[in-house]
Amino acid sequence: SDFTDGSDTEARTGEDFHFNLSVEGNVSQGNVIFWYGTGNTTNLTMSYADRYTASTEVPTDSLLPLNYYFAILTDTGWAYGPQTSVDVLDTIPPYFVDDHSDSVAYANYTFTFAMTAGDNIAVDGVSVIYTFGNGEFNETMTGTFTHSVAVPSGSNTLVYRFFIYDAAGNWFMTDSFDISVIEGISYGDILDTSDTNAQTGEFFNFQASIAHGSLLTQVHVVYWFG
Repeated sequence: SDFTDGSDTEARTGEDFHFNLSVEGNVSQGNVIFWYGTGNTTNLTMSYADRYTASTEVPTDSLLPLNYYFAILTDTGWAYGPQTSVDVLDTIPPYFVDDHSDSVAYANYTFTFAMTAGDNIAVDGVSVIYTFGNGEFNETMTGTFTHSVAVPSGSNTLVYRFFIYDAAGNWFMTDSFDISVIEGISYGDILDTSDTNAQTGEFFNFQASIAHGSLLTQVHVVYWFG
């Protein structure tokens, strides 16, 4: 019998792939046998209405090629068509998980953007697009998606958003985040009177003398080990 394959020519993650077979002769049953990469095979009995059809949902988390061939039952037994391999295309965009950036921006200090994102295959990269009102900047985030910038004096608001993309060209842009910029004191106005050495198992005392400290409502210390 002659096999005429009218199936889809490409497979897309998370979407149905349609098998379509036209065949001449006395055929009582049509099956499609398929698998991804070198994985296990699935044998589907196809429906018939002037041609044989079946469908399967392509996995969302793999780009292994879809391989298949047809089998038909005739008066003389089973006959098999040629094997076909179809590329799987990633069409699912990445997604935003959470913003872990600093909650406040202080003029003349560093502000750190940080975020988490995900993708059905893998996130290829993230950019942060931001402005202090004096032009827009687009910077690639590094590592686990962080990026630090110096906050200029005279700014009122920091506005930013994240651009997430994967290797297949799918992308997602977040809504904008607005952060107030606080005109702080300069580093020279802070006298650090903290302990000068730290000893294991003992408390370390942070302490600072700040000019015009009566104008402050809160002071934070940021510290780390190593």
